[in-house]
Amino acid sequence: MSLFPSRDGKRIAVVGNRGRIRVFAVDGDGRALWSRSSTIPLPWVSWSPDGRFIAFASPGGVVVDAETGDIIR
Repeated sequence: MSLFPSRDGKRIAVVGNRGRIRVFAVDGDGRALWSRSSTIPLPWVSWSPDGRFIAFASPGGVVVDAETGDIIR
């Protein structure tokens, strides 16, 4: 499992060994804000400077909306 905090420190992305990513509010109740599964391992995750997006290292690259988990690209 790998942890990737947002740049503002308000959220954290948790990536499991099997490609599952969950995003939590640091000051939340412990429930994921959203969750998404991948069919491939995700070796790294990077938050955009403004915290609006999360990019994943994967073939072709994937970018999701950090609030909803919706795929942008």
